[in-house]
Amino acid sequence: MTKVVILAAGIGSRLGNITTNQPKCLTKVGSSGKTIIEHQISAYIRAGIDEKNISIVVGYKSEQVI
Repeated sequence: MTKVVILAAGIGSRLGNITTNQPKCLTKVGSSGKTIIEHQISAYIRAGIDEKNISIVVGYKSEQVI
């Protein structure tokens, strides 16, 4: 059983105004409109990781991520 940890606690200050009102992990990227964290979770699931084995460490604006 593989377990993974996603670190989603950063402010993302290098993204400038994009992260003023939201954490970096909730920034939408690509034509799918999915957020960074959604892309990460999807990649782990496609790799065969059960979503129950994915832990996310939150920090900056954690209430939005939760």
